[in-house]
Amino acid sequence: MQTRAFDATIVREPGKTDSQWRLHYSVTLPALGCDFFRLTGTKGPGTGESFKQFPVQSGDLILADRGYATGPGLHYLAQADARVIVRVNTGVLRFLTPEGEPFDLLPAVETIHQAGKVGVWNVAVQADTPLNGRLCALRKTPEAIQEAHEQIRRTATRKGKTPRDCSWRFARYVLLFTTFPEQEFPACKVLEWYRLRWQVDLVFKRFKSLAQLGICPNSIRRVSLHGCTANYWLPC
Repeated sequence: MQTRAFDATIVREPGKTDSQWRLHYSVTLPALGCDFFRLTGTKGPGTGESFKQFPVQSGDLILADRGYATGPGLHYLAQADARVIVRVNTGVLRFLTPEGEPFDLLPAVETIHQAGKVGVWNVAVQADTPLNGRLCALRKTPEAIQEAHEQIRRTATRKGKTPRDCSWRFARYVLLFTTFPEQEFPACKVLEWYRLRWQVDLVFKRFKSLAQLGICPNSIRRVSLHGCTANYWLPC
C-alpha cells in the first residue's frame, strides 16, 4: 500500500519564447519522494489535469485536488483497485443516493451549521456505471469562509464574471469524495489525511526555485528531478 499525492503546475520557459508546459507530479507520503512525473503541453487533448496522467496500481491511496474530480478519472482509479480522497468539484461531479436517486448536494451540506462539524453521506458518483463512496463535509471557520469569499471576489473581478449564489454557499465547506474503506478511515480521518495533499504544493515551490528546465530542442528528453527519473513528452 502506497500513499500518493497528485497535482500539476505550469512551467514557463524564460525568455522571448514564453513556451510553457504542464508538469504532472506524484509525491509519495510521508517520504516526499517523486515516484512519477510527466511534462505535456498546456493545450489540446491529453494535456489537462487527470488521474489518467498517472500510472496507478492496486492498493494505492491517492490524494488530489478538485481539478481531478471527474467521473472518468475516478473510474480509472477504481478499475485499478486504487482508493482516493479528492476535493469535490461541485460544477462537475453529480451524486446519487444509495437508492439511485439524485443526491441534492447543497441542501445536504447546509444542514451543518457549526464550524468544525463534519457530515458524511453514502453516495455514488453519477456516471454510466455509478461509483460508490462517501461524501465528507466540514463547515469552515468564519475566518476561513471570509478568506474563501475574498478569493471568489478576486477571481470574479479578474474574469469579469458574476459569481453564482451557490458558489458563495459551497465556499463555506470543505467537500471531499472518498473511496477509502470506512472501517479504517472514518470521516474525520479522511479530512485529516486530505491535509497531507498540501505537501505536493510545497514540493512545487521548492522545484520552481531550484530547477532550470531551459530550452528543450528535442521532443523526448530524459531528466532527473528530486531523484525521480522518467521519460516525458515536450512539444517542439
